[in-house]
Amino acid sequence: MSNLENETILNQYKIIVDMIGLFFKDSVEVVLHSLRDLDRSVVYIHNGKKTNRTLGSPVTDKALRIISEYKATRKRLFGPYKTISCDGHAMKSVTTVIVNHSNEAIGLLCVNLDLETPVQELFNILCADFEQSPEHSSNDNEYFATDTSDLLNALVNQIKNEVQNDNSVPHRQKTRAIVVELQKQGLFNLRNAIPVISEILNLSKASIYLHLRAIKNNEAGDEDKD
Repeated sequence: MSNLENETILNQYKIIVDMIGLFFKDSVEVVLHSLRDLDRSVVYIHNGKKTNRTLGSPVTDKALRIISEYKATRKRLFGPYKTISCDGHAMKSVTTVIVNHSNEAIGLLCVNLDLETPVQELFNILCADFEQSPEHSSNDNEYFATDTSDLLNALVNQIKNEVQNDNSVPHRQKTRAIVVELQKQGLFNLRNAIPVISEILNLSKASIYLHLRAIKNNEAGDEDKD
């Protein structure tokens, strides 16, 4: 595969570096290596102060051994294994080999957790550090369904109850408001959602389609105004 295609694959891992860094903050170092140039392999990094690495830092001896083992065995996941930070802290580390569509090793994603992170700091990171939304609502909670029918039943009934109890919504507009909210939540993207929702709401499928068309037309009208 071309270098451009390999670079495209590696770039998709940058958001994973950010995601792990967002979750564990300064207790972890996350490193993305490109194997195109082993002398300057680090192409993306979170919290490089753990090992004093920056963009353009070289590959490590451990990484070289991992690359060799992948070529010999096709093993892609390594660890957890112990490493040491630049300030002498023990770290728990895992590495995965990133491959292209030809199963050629093109990069490494490495995670190093500082085991000497103060307990209170780690507690705050894991248990108290949440994104603050401007409004708190039932949508802040995530429902882990066993199947799509379970998901639809739970969320449709929840939204239905919220709209029915909202006195600011006129009675004659309740049904439309429910459908609008279901659309906002993306529930109509689920397979066979309309038959299930129509049964829960005791509403014909034709009525739901009418509401959805009206919503789409309103959105199109708003875009034209812009």
